[in-house]
Amino acid sequence: MAEFFEALNDTERSALINLLTRKGVETVLYLLDDDNLKLLQLDYVIKEKVLGRTSSQTQSEAILNDEKARECGLDSKNEAGEEILTNYSKRAV
Repeated sequence: MAEFFEALNDTERSALINLLTRKGVETVLYLLDDDNLKLLQLDYVIKEKVLGRTSSQTQSEAILNDEKARECGLDSKNEAGEEILTNYSKRAV
C-alpha cells in the first residue's frame, strides 16, 4: 500500500486523501444513525431474510444458529450491552 501511495504525485495524493476523508465521514454518519445501528445488530439469519436471500438451512439449524448468537451476549431485546462490546476484542461469527 505504501508503494502505491509513493507512486502518486502530490496532486493525486491530495485527491486520494480528500476522497478517503469524505468516505470516512460518510461512513461515520451512517453509523451514527439509530436505524442503521439496529440493522447492523440483527442476527445473521434475520439479515438474510430481510435481504431476500434464501438459505439451505433447515428450520432446526436456523433455531440453533439463533440460540448460538444469543449465547454470544445479546440480551432479551437482541442488544449487546456496553460491557460485552468493551470486554472482547474479537469474536467469531
